[in-house]
Amino acid sequence: MFGTIVNTAAAFAGGFIGLLIKKGLSKNIEEAALKMVGLSVAIIGLNGVIGSMFKADPVTGVLKDSGALVLLLKPCWRCYNRRNFTY
Repeated sequence: MFGTIVNTAAAFAGGFIGLLIKKGLSKNIEEAALKMVGLSVAIIGLNGVIGSMFKADPVTGVLKDSGALVLLLKPCWRCYNRRNFTY
């Protein structure tokens, strides 16, 4: 419970400091910081997904997957096809 309270207080403090600092940042730095945060969240999310998809069998050492990679890549493939497809 203590960790939750500390985490919540840190999030509020970080948000407040961010609001104060945001006024002094240029638009380019603000956009770059937002893109870096988005990329970090995407990488952490993919790391969690990929880490839970593959399991190594301790006896044989064979890598097994759950088939979720197809579900992970399907939205990316649809966006790629939609962008490069001419009607």
